[in-house]
Amino acid sequence: MPKGFFNRFEAFHAGRFLQGCLQESGFDEAWLADKTGKSEAELHELFAMPNMDAELFVRMGMPIGAAFWDRVHEAIFGPQTVNP
Repeated sequence: MPKGFFNRFEAFHAGRFLQGCLQESGFDEAWLADKTGKSEAELHELFAMPNMDAELFVRMGMPIGAAFWDRVHEAIFGPQTVNP
């Protein structure tokens, strides 16, 4: 891995990331609350968290599906490029 590879995560905000994935997917907070067994108030608390346990992060993102995983991949490896 290139030197400084993980430095780009210094500004990563896990809660905002999840909230952004949810909005981009077209689902609302009530939908995610139903899928995860959380209340909407609990979701708002999660969205405010800059850091969270990896298991919780993944568990909350799983119902969102491809929109979540594509953004996780891009956050780690950068934008996907198509080989000619």
